[in-house]
Amino acid sequence: GTYFGGKSVAAIDGNGTIRNVNGNIRVYTTGITRSIGAAASGGGGAGALNATFAMAINRSTADTYIGRGVTIFAPSSDVDVFHNITAEARAYIIAVAAGVAAVNASVVLVINNFEAHSWIGHVSSDVPGEASGTLEARNVTVSANANTITEGMGVAASAALVACNGLVALAFNTTGNKASVSRKNLIADSVNIVSIINGNTNLIATSVAAGGIGAGAIVAVAISEADNTAELNLSDSVMDIGHVYVSAGTARTPNNNQAMVLGITGAAGLMTAALNIGIARNSGYNRALVTGNQNGSLVADSLTVNAIGLARAYVVLASAAAGSANVQVSVAVSYLRNIQEAKMDCESDLDIAGAVTLNSIQKTSGSDFDFGGYGLTIPAGESSNKLEGTFGAMAQALVFTAGI
Repeated sequence: GTYFGGKSVAAIDGNGTIRNVNGNIRVYTTGITRSIGAAASGGGGAGALNATFAMAINRSTADTYIGRGVTIFAPSSDVDVFHNITAEARAYIIAVAAGVAAVNASVVLVINNFEAHSWIGHVSSDVPGEASGTLEARNVTVSANANTITEGMGVAASAALVACNGLVALAFNTTGNKASVSRKNLIADSVNIVSIINGNTNLIATSVAAGGIGAGAIVAVAISEADNTAELNLSDSVMDIGHVYVSAGTARTPNNNQAMVLGITGAAGLMTAALNIGIARNSGYNRALVTGNQNGSLVADSLTVNAIGLARAYVVLASAAAGSANVQVSVAVSYLRNIQEAKMDCESDLDIAGAVTLNSIQKTSGSDFDFGGYGLTIPAGESSNKLEGTFGAMAQALVFTAGI
């Protein structure tokens, strides 16, 4: 098996002051973390027994920030704080056995755990404390881009008078991604806070057994959990900003998570049995927040808060058996829970000259469907509310069988 664990930090920290800046200020973390495991086995003879295990684990974190005590006077400069990181975990297994009696027992395990946060000010909106330091700039952007790939593949084949395959494939993906500005005195023409996850958790498992008695079994489970947050926290601070944009996912690049299981089992012989069990679970939370206590204030020309996401959970199982007597059993379970939240929940003093817009949108791969979603637009100078928004997501479990 392969294990990777790492942490990266890029920061301007301390209690100093930066002034007389002629160019732009950028604090960023980019890169790829990767863990790959592979195993292969083969056996032959009167009795062939293979036990094969492949594992890949990736646990990594990234912090990118301008700290709470830093003061920056750069009214003609842009300030960018961001991360753009890909975390990969992949495991592959191939097992082959042949003989009078052949048995394959194989396990594929993939774990991908990634946490990343880019911020200005306080690391957490939950930690009490007054704002420290002031940031004055032209445009301020804090963005968080996390790409996760969690992939497992197993192939088991046996041919014998008595042939038996057992394959277990497990993939677990956990991602936390956040962009925030919290408890910072701030003066700027615009502030943009954007966070996006693009996550894929995929399993492919194949078992083929041929003989006088042939039996093949697959258990494949893919679980994905993702928490994506973009937040502006006004607590204990004074902010004077032209345009404010807080978005978890965007219309062009929505927050995107997928869990997929593909299982294929084949058995041929005088007596055959094929068993498939596939489970895909995708649970995600995508939120754009404006928060603050009663000691904070915001003066702005406009405020936009968006939560835009896309989620899918698929299980596809295919089973074929040929013989005088054959038995096939398939169980497919697909679970999808994906929440989009665009929310203002604060006690701070807000003075917004233009429109305040909140949109919560659940996208699908092809189109949008009205499924109880909400959006809220308050035009400048008007008291009426305009509701707009779309919800819809895809979860599918499919079983295909053939027997001769």
